[in-house]
Amino acid sequence: MQPQISSRPAAPQPSPPAEVSRPAARESSRAWLWIVPILAVFAIGGLLYWRRPAPAKPAASAAASFPTATVVTGPVAQTLRLSGSTGAENFAALITPQLRGSRSGFGRDAAANSGGATASAQIQSKQGGNTSPGASSGNSPNMSSALQAATSRIASAPKSAASGTAASSGAGVSSTMGPEGLGSTSNELYSGGGLGGGGGGDDFSLTLLKLTKAGGQVKKGDPVAEFDRQYMLQRLEDYHASVAQAAADVTKLKADLAVSKKIKEQDIATSKGNVDKARLDMKTLPVLSQLDTERTKLSLSESEAKYQQLLADVRQLEISQQAAIRNAEIELQQTRIELTRAEANAGRMVLKAPINGLAVMQTIWRGGDMAQVKEGDQLYPGMMFMTVVDTKSMVVNASVNQVDVESLRIGQRANVRFDAYPDLVLPARVYSIGGVPKQAGQRGSYVKEIAIRLKLEKTDPRVIPDLSVSADVQLQTEENAAFVPLPSVFRDGQTRRPFVYVRAGDAWTRRDIELGLANNLHVAVLAGLKPGEIVALKEPFK
Repeated sequence: MQPQISSRPAAPQPSPPAEVSRPAARESSRAWLWIVPILAVFAIGGLLYWRRPAPAKPAASAAASFPTATVVTGPVAQTLRLSGSTGAENFAALITPQLRGSRSGFGRDAAANSGGATASAQIQSKQGGNTSPGASSGNSPNMSSALQAATSRIASAPKSAASGTAASSGAGVSSTMGPEGLGSTSNELYSGGGLGGGGGGDDFSLTLLKLTKAGGQVKKGDPVAEFDRQYMLQRLEDYHASVAQAAADVTKLKADLAVSKKIKEQDIATSKGNVDKARLDMKTLPVLSQLDTERTKLSLSESEAKYQQLLADVRQLEISQQAAIRNAEIELQQTRIELTRAEANAGRMVLKAPINGLAVMQTIWRGGDMAQVKEGDQLYPGMMFMTVVDTKSMVVNASVNQVDVESLRIGQRANVRFDAYPDLVLPARVYSIGGVPKQAGQRGSYVKEIAIRLKLEKTDPRVIPDLSVSADVQLQTEENAAFVPLPSVFRDGQTRRPFVYVRAGDAWTRRDIELGLANNLHVAVLAGLKPGEIVALKEPFK
């Protein structure tokens, strides 16, 4: 019999519990032992946090640490800031003198000027022994050579030759006046020209010997600069001696020529007597032999010819006398002119302060760099080396962009601040505005600036020339206006309307305002705020 297989499944038998499940249950119970304390700690912390005192609102802490500003009332000015430097309205510039005079040294050596005296001595010596009629007949050549010597310009010759000629002529000039002598130093000192201010040893060199202290106060009339005058004073002494010698030469020449004229008149009288005697001898012709008759006639003809010659020589002598005297007088006049120039040059080489003020030195190129003028510097004629500044007339020389010049007017007030003295603020006014623009430094030609000058209304001993400054020119002013700092004003992102945050108790309130004049720091509030209210300098909710 086949066993029957039932289609019904057999009921599952319960399996016995595994042995490994019991240790897992024990580990789970241990984990809960750790979680429960942790949850308790969090619960206690949350309870404490919930029961803590309420924290202060941001408005309350803002009173102690948040940047704020108070609305105040006062004048508000719209300003334009300029930059420039200080200067002086009243000042005197000292310029190296332009020295005048002959660079060739004409008429300086007294020995060279003695040519007229030498010529007159020659005239006197040549005519002193002409007492006989025979000697008078040969007087004209001697007189001609003497007058030629008198009218020659010995002083125009080189100094060494002129000095040597005068010394060897025996005209009473000492040999110590020559090139090797000590009486005149012109030959040794004069270097032979130049345009003034050249190398050392020149009469016209300009070397600073004394100079007042830079930045010191000077009074009107005080000597502030002196150039080395050694050579110029020696030149002056030489011209004093030359003028005295030339004047003596003129006087001696007049006297000697007057003596020669008298001698000539005596010769004429003697010749006239010889003519009269010859005419008387002609009356004896009837009793004379033929040979003596011819001799008497020849003697009369010769006497008359000599007489006519002497009359002609007198006219020529008078003309030559006047020419010689005039030549000596002109030479004396030129020497006196050079003396006057030397005196003026010696005076110009000592400069005095024309006004009371501050001594400011200029800069020159020295040793490869720009440096202030000091003692020992070699300067050149016409060079400004120093200024005397009146510190009571200080001004500010500034420049303004051509875009902003339309808002400036003469007389506008300004406050000037000094970079060297941050605590110093002086009032000023716009004094002058330039009419022609200038190019602003090395920038493009389209950037133009116009010069402007401000005059300080108050002075301070610390204000000196060439200080860098900034000036705030007041374009418009509102008196008794409520104003706030610029950082306290905010703009709406869409309408661009201005508003501020005003503190109301412990909170901040946004409030729209109406603005007035503004400058670089503050802005006037026409409506929306009252004096004494506190505004925020930054947004409190950020």
